[in-house]
Amino acid sequence: MEKVIIIGGKSSATLIADYIYDAQHKYGMPIECIGFAYNDLPVGTDINGFPVLSRVEDVYDNYKDDPQVKFIFQSYNIQSMQETIDYKDSLGIPLDRYCTFIHPSCMIARSATIGVGTIILAHSVVNPKAKVGQFNSFMSGVTIGHDAVVGNYNLVATQAIVANVIMGDRNFIGINATTNNKITIGDDCMIGMASNVVKDVPSGTKCFGNPAKPVDTPKRLR
Repeated sequence: MEKVIIIGGKSSATLIADYIYDAQHKYGMPIECIGFAYNDLPVGTDINGFPVLSRVEDVYDNYKDDPQVKFIFQSYNIQSMQETIDYKDSLGIPLDRYCTFIHPSCMIARSATIGVGTIILAHSVVNPKAKVGQFNSFMSGVTIGHDAVVGNYNLVATQAIVANVIMGDRNFIGINATTNNKITIGDDCMIGMASNVVKDVPSGTKCFGNPAKPVDTPKRLR
């Protein structure tokens, strides 16, 4: 039985805990979420039925001697992704101690590849020959197109469709967003909810609308 500690305690972290519970109890997957590492609540606090086990900076030292324990990092801030990644790296957790979690209801093509630390939630599809890098988070119902190349640390929200594209690192793709085939999305881009991306998106661009167009960051996202 693989035991998982999620680093983070809100938003996607709490969702993933319940998806792991579902995978274990409904599908018989040999995995268990034993709790969170989280700094905003005291150790022992309950979050949706799962305990806060440790402060984040102490969690690896506390559990490094138990080889069954693996970690999921879900303490991202989409406004400062590189800073968040640097914080993750400062924890000193070896790559082989990170959990790659794919919910059993997903369809992952045999020829697709999935990097370490990537999380793929229920009813998502990764099509043939897609290449998905490390530490990506795909929420429920995401579709990744055939032959797509997805870099590292991308956050793809519920029901988004990422077609046959080349995508860099640290991007956020909003709920129900879609992309055309054969386009490139750079690094550090934000694609808004329900946007339809029909052409290349340069690094650092924020796009909203149908068709998606570059915009300044809305105040609600600052």
